[in-house]
Amino acid sequence: MLRFGRLRSERGQALILFVGLFTVILVVAVIVVDVGLWLAERRSAQRAADFAAAAGAQDLLEDDGAAFASACLLAGENGYEEQYVTIELLARASNDPAWQAPCGEATPPASGSCTPVCDTVRVTVSKPGARLFSALDMFGIAPFDVEAGAAAGLVAGGGAGAPSPTGTPAPSGPQQTVLVFDAQASMTTPLAAAKAAAHQYIDTLLSVSGGGAGAVGYAAYNYCYTPPLEASRGCIIESSEPNPEVVELGTDTAGLHAALDRTETGYQGYPCMALWRAKTMLASQPSAGPRSIVFLTNGDNRYPYYLQFYPPVECRPTPIVQPPLFSNGCETPKPWEPTEDVLTYQLAQAIKASGVEIYIVGLNVCGADDGKTQNTGGYCAAIGNQAHDNIADQRLLKCIASSPEHYVDVDAAGLMGAFQDVASGVLGRGLVQ
Repeated sequence: MLRFGRLRSERGQALILFVGLFTVILVVAVIVVDVGLWLAERRSAQRAADFAAAAGAQDLLEDDGAAFASACLLAGENGYEEQYVTIELLARASNDPAWQAPCGEATPPASGSCTPVCDTVRVTVSKPGARLFSALDMFGIAPFDVEAGAAAGLVAGGGAGAPSPTGTPAPSGPQQTVLVFDAQASMTTPLAAAKAAAHQYIDTLLSVSGGGAGAVGYAAYNYCYTPPLEASRGCIIESSEPNPEVVELGTDTAGLHAALDRTETGYQGYPCMALWRAKTMLASQPSAGPRSIVFLTNGDNRYPYYLQFYPPVECRPTPIVQPPLFSNGCETPKPWEPTEDVLTYQLAQAIKASGVEIYIVGLNVCGADDGKTQNTGGYCAAIGNQAHDNIADQRLLKCIASSPEHYVDVDAAGLMGAFQDVASGVLGRGLVQ
């Protein structure tokens, strides 16, 4: 009887154990299933934000509205409708107030939303979290959103290991860029447009560099070689006198703009000397970071014969027996011009071999685009073959450029867009948050 009574007193304990065990299983299910869903949603949202930010960054220098649209498009392609996505455009260095709107905004941002330039796209993805067991009232868990964010933008130097326009990994470290401005007489008409485009280019590079992250140099070339002429003519050679149209590598934004404003045109030019000056600038401040030369020119080589003893050997035709040449235009080259083209090309090859990328903005280059690139067999080897200027000038510039993507041929109306394209190449893009 005693044993039977003990057994009867244990009735219902199995049910209690079952209820307890079921509760534990349910809690584990909530943790495993619902938390798993939340984590999966979080990863998906982060991936969508990363892709959307990177897509928007590709269009930053083209048009703010295009950057906004590209970011929204990629977020949608990754499964997030416009009501779940918010886009910000901002300028990091200037702390310019961000332009912000959901992807469903009817009016996209206009160009110039940031001052001086929008260099960052920030994407926030926020969507109600999936709920299964956690939706049961017994847990008292309120609905919540799963949120992820990413920011991508222009990065001085492209960031460590970022691909360059040539497809090779870019070096890491401070960015160095020299802007060389061809100011020969034939550039007079588009000079104002060229200056405006160059001003914006300088602002873009230095705003993204954020001060100590990069350096920009500037030199204007307008036919002078000898030191006595430098102070008055703005020649880009070394002199004991200060040169008002040359600014060495640094972050002196005001000085760069002032030198650009002082630039004037004068007589014929010699692109070889412009490249030589840019090379000496970069050599004066060695850097392990990306280095580039951006050269605005029409490619016309006009060498002043009476200053035969000054040009450095890299740019000195030998022998020098030419008469003076003061005519402009797209004409058959004089006997010495092919030699000058060869010297210019050889100097450019040496510069590129040292790891410097050369971008060419060809302004009013003679002749229509021949559709060929420096990758065409024999194209660059034909430099100096007495070809007409309509071919020779364009061939020279295409072969100076580091790749077909490093060369653009425009008129005055296309200068602003051309410099934006160059800035897009010089600056890398990457996730900044």
